[in-house]
Amino acid sequence: MHVGSMEGERMARERMKGPEDAEDMAHAGCMDGAERVSCEAPERAVVLLGHGSRSPEATEQFLEVARMLAPRLPGARVYPAFMELAEPAFADAVARAVATGARRVEVLPCFLFAGNHIKSDVPGDLAKVAEQHPGIEFAMRGPIGPDPRLCDILLERLGVGSEPVWGALGPDEIEAKSMRTIDAALPGLTGPAEWAVARRIIHASGDLSLGGAISFSPGGIEVGTASLIARAPVICDVRMVQAGIDKRRLGALGGTTRCLIDNDDVAAEAVGTGQTRSAVAIRRLASEIDGAVVAIGNAPSALREVLALAREGTARPALVVGMPVGFVDAAESKEALIASGLAFLAVRGARGGSPLAAAAVNALLRLALGE
Repeated sequence: MHVGSMEGERMARERMKGPEDAEDMAHAGCMDGAERVSCEAPERAVVLLGHGSRSPEATEQFLEVARMLAPRLPGARVYPAFMELAEPAFADAVARAVATGARRVEVLPCFLFAGNHIKSDVPGDLAKVAEQHPGIEFAMRGPIGPDPRLCDILLERLGVGSEPVWGALGPDEIEAKSMRTIDAALPGLTGPAEWAVARRIIHASGDLSLGGAISFSPGGIEVGTASLIARAPVICDVRMVQAGIDKRRLGALGGTTRCLIDNDDVAAEAVGTGQTRSAVAIRRLASEIDGAVVAIGNAPSALREVLALAREGTARPALVVGMPVGFVDAAESKEALIASGLAFLAVRGARGGSPLAAAAVNALLRLALGE
């Protein structure tokens, strides 16, 4: 063996041996946004398992994958490990995970396809490790496999990218690809029903950062879908929200939308009382709001009126989609909604808007129809 090769192998091993590097990556998995969550005794550990190589470059590239993965698994720790040729070894990584308090260890093979390593070697090694750690729950995930996203990477390597291909994609394919992008960027933020709604809101906004601003009340999605199934109306603050709601799906449930923003009597009352038309329109619909889904995508004053009706005992909606937008009372009115005790779905802060409110209702319609 050449001296240079021996030195390269030594360097690779030294890089992998350092507990600081492995621990840094493990702690990186405990990052939730900009705030560190408690990981003193993490229940979940993910062992990212690679084959291993004598090449320092290959080892460093694998470590970089582990570093990129860790922040996207809040509340878990990521431990890189290798089957051979580099350290830490698989058994050592598991031992470190257990020593830090993990009760569930998931082995995530960084392998493309289900060859002999995946079919026999890794399961065999995992069985031996499990015997050494009774009382710990172990699970093994599958390889990457023939995922369509691999083709995107390969096309990019060829310099093809998506530019010549986009025109060949149909609407369903474009939507599916968009959803895969969202799912890959923001995995496991919420439960399945909540995520089905959140990803539609993010898709409508084109803004992945919106994921951290979407908030749900416990059981709110279920209450909202039940209301739609029961043919309760969808009350909208403005026509743009109403226009964005999927009439075909709503019609399949026998539902209707209601909006009085441009009603002449509403306009006259607003002028006479100094209120906004949105607030007046909401109050005029009070008799229909009880048990309904209320979608607010524009006016904070409309959301305030919904909250007032609930406080008075005049009307209590089944679910409030609170997404008024702007810099005057939008954020504050949504925080008031969250604190009100009403079932809600909201985008916190100044962001929101009619397209997002409509997207949320449309996602609820899909769930109500079992799609």
